[in-house]
Amino acid sequence: FYDVISGDLTAPPVIKEPSQILNVEWIQVALNVASARCIVFVK
Repeated sequence: FYDVISGDLTAPPVIKEPSQILNVEWIQVALNVASARCIVFVK
């Protein structure tokens, strides 16, 4: 959903290799991205 929202190419690598990252870390990244996007939408 990263590409759909902003075309950000820095996120896919995290999704491409989920086995090398803890689920908690991925969730934190997802929340950070979602929060950043919400702030942008609010502005």
